[in-house]
Amino acid sequence: MVRTQVVGLKSGDYSIIGHEDQISIERKSLEDLYGTLTRGRDRFERELERLQLMRFSAVVVEASWTVTCLRPPERSQVLPKTIYRSILAYQQRYPRTHWLMCDTRRFAEITTYRTLERYWTDQIVKPAAESRRQQQISNRADGSEHNACKNSSSAK
Repeated sequence: MVRTQVVGLKSGDYSIIGHEDQISIERKSLEDLYGTLTRGRDRFERELERLQLMRFSAVVVEASWTVTCLRPPERSQVLPKTIYRSILAYQQRYPRTHWLMCDTRRFAEITTYRTLERYWTDQIVKPAAESRRQQQISNRADGSEHNACKNSSSAK
């Protein structure tokens, strides 16, 4: 099980503690997406500008492209093609922010988790292991490990 903590983030809805300035994921339901791209457009564009500064960012939408484009929320006055074209424009204006369309809320949850997990593995765990490996190689090259073995042998 993964321990979670509810904190205020400068950008997005999900991140990794200690790496909030490097990775962030914004999640949107279909209703929230339509509202954000109409009434909340200015605020959302500021959010995309902040996300753009990160090593990795994504907007995870709890609806497929088909649903987003063919079945707008019940009371929406905006044409779906407007939402579609806005997303296409944002993908080009903010190329470091990935748009992940997920068929269901559950699939969006899994996608968010797996995206954070992949970042943790590739950007945090693997580099730390490589750094330790390089340190061990460096220690061998300067004789540190040999001296440690020699000292432990002479202690008998």
